[in-house]
Amino acid sequence: MYKLSRGSKVKNIMEELFYLHSLSFGTYPGVLPTSREFLEWYIERPGLGLENILLFLDEGKVISSLFLTLSHIYLEGELTPVGIIDTVMTHPDYRRKGLASALIKEAEKIMEEKGCRMGYLYTVPESPQFYLYQRLGYIDFKRIFHLQREKEDKTFYYWEERQCYSQKVREFLNQNLSSYNGFVYLSEEQWIWRKVKRPVCLPTKLISLQDENDHLLATFTITKGEITTDKDSEPIAYLSDWCGINQEAKEKVLVESLRLVGEERKIDCLSSPDNREEWEILRRYNFRPVIPESAMLHPLDEDIHQKITTIDSRRPWYPLIESIVGV
Repeated sequence: MYKLSRGSKVKNIMEELFYLHSLSFGTYPGVLPTSREFLEWYIERPGLGLENILLFLDEGKVISSLFLTLSHIYLEGELTPVGIIDTVMTHPDYRRKGLASALIKEAEKIMEEKGCRMGYLYTVPESPQFYLYQRLGYIDFKRIFHLQREKEDKTFYYWEERQCYSQKVREFLNQNLSSYNGFVYLSEEQWIWRKVKRPVCLPTKLISLQDENDHLLATFTITKGEITTDKDSEPIAYLSDWCGINQEAKEKVLVESLRLVGEERKIDCLSSPDNREEWEILRRYNFRPVIPESAMLHPLDEDIHQKITTIDSRRPWYPLIESIVGV
């Protein structure tokens, strides 16, 4: 019989998780290479921590795990408590025994105890995991795509970058993205974790566009890293937290981000076709949808089920990038 436990109860938990992560994702194309530095940073995510890492043990060894982050997202302009599930891993020798399903059900018990209204996760559509989550009550709610731009030689116009304090950017994002369904409110703790306490392997640069009166017009975040490939690895830059007061401002801050990334890296930006303005701009600058993701929701009460089944599809969707690619 396997033992259900928490990360905070296991000795040498980082070594155990690092080993399991390497087995599960180490050679999986398109993901960030496994490193202890990355895992230690990721577990510090607000609402996660070792206590919310659910495990199955076999004679003291971690054989299956799940990360549960207790958070809030905006739905129809209202903050809704949710449990975010990611990094579901099972040792190859223990798969097809129902361990992942049992961990998900255990996570949902914790969500209900903590007052969460629904479970929330991302996975690849039509994958075995996708069908598993569907059987457990998760709804294929919103389709997201990795839009990628290959290396190319192109000249972009440039304006002088003006200094902008990060606190000002945080307030700008919270104010302007609260209308996006799926947006996680950026508390100061969340902001510091995402933008300041970065692992060296995932450096981040905050880009901002301001007018002559120092009014913030647009912002973007660039995160540089590497992803695994079938042969080795390749450099990539992720663009996230894209926000502007209008389409012109959003396009200008994208152009500056492309200039700063340079020509040596593939560039990836997550977006939904329902985010029509963003989609149009990205396609104009040679971004192409290449990898789909499904944002899946599991309502934990009838009221929230009614809400998500009648939600306004015209609202743009905020892809929670750290739950997809860990940045």
